[in-house]
Amino acid sequence: MTLANYTRMIAAAVTIAMLAPQSLVAGEEFAPVQTLVLETREALSYEPEKVTLQGDVMYILGSNAAGVDVIEIRDTKTLDVLSIAPQELQVDDIAADPRGNALYVIGHDGQLSQLNVLDAKLAPIATKSMKNRLGYPKLSTTADGLLIVSGLRTDFSDGFLGALDIREPSDPQIRGDIYAGEAWGGVAGSWFDARSGALFLNAAWDSRLLALSTGKSYVMSEFGVQTDSGSLGDPYVVSALMGNRGCRNDGATSFLIADLNRDVLTLVDYNEPFQSLDTLSIVEFNLAPTRALSPALPGTDLRLPAGLLSSSCDQSVIFLGSRTSNEVAQFARNEFLSSLERVGTIRLPARPVDIDVSTAGDFAIAVSAENRTVMRFSTPAEDGGPKRIIGDADVRALQRALTEAGLPVGSIDGIIGAKTLRAVQIAEKKYGVKLDATGDIAKTVETLREAIK
Repeated sequence: MTLANYTRMIAAAVTIAMLAPQSLVAGEEFAPVQTLVLETREALSYEPEKVTLQGDVMYILGSNAAGVDVIEIRDTKTLDVLSIAPQELQVDDIAADPRGNALYVIGHDGQLSQLNVLDAKLAPIATKSMKNRLGYPKLSTTADGLLIVSGLRTDFSDGFLGALDIREPSDPQIRGDIYAGEAWGGVAGSWFDARSGALFLNAAWDSRLLALSTGKSYVMSEFGVQTDSGSLGDPYVVSALMGNRGCRNDGATSFLIADLNRDVLTLVDYNEPFQSLDTLSIVEFNLAPTRALSPALPGTDLRLPAGLLSSSCDQSVIFLGSRTSNEVAQFARNEFLSSLERVGTIRLPARPVDIDVSTAGDFAIAVSAENRTVMRFSTPAEDGGPKRIIGDADVRALQRALTEAGLPVGSIDGIIGAKTLRAVQIAEKKYGVKLDATGDIAKTVETLREAIK
């Protein structure tokens, strides 16, 4: 089935494959990274829009008082300014080369879109003009030298999806073999896994993540959840990690998918042998709401996605925020159970417009247009004080044991809730044991694990 035909389908069956968790062995217990704390912040001379990290520097895209877009480089540790340069284009997106030798900038002059390549000091080294203007294009890069460009369908442009070879940043070349179909409905983000040859699309016409076979452009697998009414909402907010990235150690290509219509965060891995998107964990979240709305995207019936999502390379530190809230929820991927755990909540001085977590997960950066600041968050000092992890440790152990037994508890957060109590009741019937979820939790965990054996 081609993508062009796929977009004309009104509904499709969605299969969610819940994989069996890896069993814990004696003495093995997951210890999530503590909730990060605000370490320092600095004022900005412009209104920020986006931040992206690359090694020990960050690139911040923003707009100054004259309405000119600027890109600034700052040190990720000190937040000191290293360089700043105005841009001739109205910039839509930026992406850093994983090899650290270039920054890719896509924007437009009001008529046509253009890709500019800048060096480490923001000096231009290459330019590639497009045949028309793209609709709010997004960029992603691969470790082996590909740049993926995607765009929405708007009143002024068709949907777009394309790839460029950037192994030589000064001479980017079109790669027509990566995608050979239409992007009729538009794409809100795309990523390419060179190891499997799969192309992943965040569909802009409804809430779906698609895995496509490159070249032939047929849909191999999809992730999507329909609402009770049968309709689908806005595009998801997606954080993608390709398996061939060096920091992944050839692990699975993995996605974090935030659905702000239902307040649900999902962990999805790509199963290369079966060419399937497998759902591993689904957790609910809630962020303190405000009355503010994210701005509309002119020429579309969409708004700028309110959700903000970023993670470390191993997903041990996951930040989930919103442009309409000054709260950021921190999650972690349990390496043993492949489940998501809620670690804590960070309250920012102002609503963020973007966040980015470092590859190692030892710090994160947020930028806010509300008070024009850049903020650095880091792991708390090991001073022997209480751990900055929400909930009770024994309750977390109980929730992990229930998850290991295949009994969903909602979110592993150390807090006894209705779903945890329901899972305990099911476990009692399944294993024929009495479990006390309100008294000696440690004893209950021991009883349950013995029963599971």
